[in-house]
Amino acid sequence: MKSRRTSLIVMVVVVLLGVISAARLGFFVVRLPLFGAQEEAYAQQPRKSRGAPEETSQSNTPPSSVPSPSSETSSQLSQQTSSGHMTYLEKRERELSERERQLEEREKLLRTLQKEIEEKLARMEEIQKNIEAFRKEQERLKNDKLDSLVKIYVNMKPKDASKLLEKLDDDLVVSIVSRMTTEQAAKIISSMEVKRAAEISQKLSQMKNSPQ
Repeated sequence: MKSRRTSLIVMVVVVLLGVISAARLGFFVVRLPLFGAQEEAYAQQPRKSRGAPEETSQSNTPPSSVPSPSSETSSQLSQQTSSGHMTYLEKRERELSERERQLEEREKLLRTLQKEIEEKLARMEEIQKNIEAFRKEQERLKNDKLDSLVKIYVNMKPKDASKLLEKLDDDLVVSIVSRMTTEQAAKIISSMEVKRAAEISQKLSQMKNSPQ
C-alpha cells in the first residue's frame, strides 16, 4: 500500500514536470516569432528613432567643426558673384582698351591726312603763284610787244600804217591804236577804208566805256 502511494506520487511528479516542461517549451516557441517580428520592425525603423551609436557620436561633435549647408551656399554665391564682377570688369577694360586703340589709329590717320592735305594745298598755292607769275610775264611781254608795234606804226606815214593795220585782226588793231595819242590814232584811222574805220572806231569807243 505504501509502495503504491509512492509510485503514484512519483507518477504525479513526472506528469507535473512534463506539463511544466511542455509549458516552458510552448512559451519559448511563441516568443521566437514575436522576437523575429520585433527585430524586423526594429530594422525597418529610421536610424534616428533607433538611436544608433554612430549618430550619437556625431551629435556630440561640436557644431563649429561641421560646415552648414547655408554657409557653403553663401560662400559659393559670393564666389560666383565676385567672379562675375571680375569677368564684367575685365570685359569692360578690354572694350575700353580696344576703343582707345581705335581712336588712336583714327587720330593718327587724321594727322596723316591733314599733313597730306596741307602739302597738297602748299603745292597748289605754289602752282597758283607760278601761274600768276607766268600770266603777268605774258601780259608784260604782250604789252612790250604792243608798245613796240605802236612805235613802229607811229613812226610810219599814216597812210602806210593804215594799210598794214587793215590786214590785222580788229582786236589787235584796237589794242595798238588805243596806245597811241588821239592825234596819231585819228590820222591812221582816217586813212583806212571807211567801213573798216567805222568798225575800229566803234570798238575803241566800247573799250573806253567798258569798266576796267
